[in-house]
Amino acid sequence: MRNHALCFAPVLLLAACSAATKAPSTPPPAAASASTAPTAAPVFPESWRGHYAGQATLHVPQDKLKDFWMELSIEPLANASPLSYTWQIIYAESQADAADASSKTRQVREYKLVEADAGRGRFDIDEGDGLVIPCVYIGGELWSFFDVGGTSLAAVYRKAASGSIEVEIITHPSEPASVLPSTQAKGIRAWLPASMQQATLRRVSAEPGQK
Repeated sequence: MRNHALCFAPVLLLAACSAATKAPSTPPPAAASASTAPTAAPVFPESWRGHYAGQATLHVPQDKLKDFWMELSIEPLANASPLSYTWQIIYAESQADAADASSKTRQVREYKLVEADAGRGRFDIDEGDGLVIPCVYIGGELWSFFDVGGTSLAAVYRKAASGSIEVEIITHPSEPASVLPSTQAKGIRAWLPASMQQATLRRVSAEPGQK
């Protein structure tokens, strides 16, 4: 609703004076300088574009099982419909093995991140051969839950303030652990984590057009 300023300039008729007194005119306000709207920041997955790498660790209860090298590459796929990005993961015993295409410890997984319903944070990780893992982008993190051969996994990727991508994958047997009868009567089931994979992947290169 706009406010209108009403200016009153009464003409005073005086018996001894036939001239009308006019109110001084108000100069128009100076034109406001045009402002340039800020450019919107890129959103996920565009904001995650780049190549990331770092050491990962596999933990089991009360112990560290092993260290290994992990890399993640995220870049848009041209002319893809729906919107898709590479989600290439490289595992290797060491950084040197990851860079050596002939290394026997090097494993490359050519996955794709596919937009399912971005408005609801829904994406899919397409692993090929018809295997698709549904994910949700929530609270700035990409989450997924799935079962493989009797083992359940919960995987989360998050972008840290430093620009690194942090990865956590927790596994547990698909069957719930033994619980007390009183707990079962309340309809509660519980699982014991069996392992946890953690990694901090630092950005080592940007995609074309980024700094």
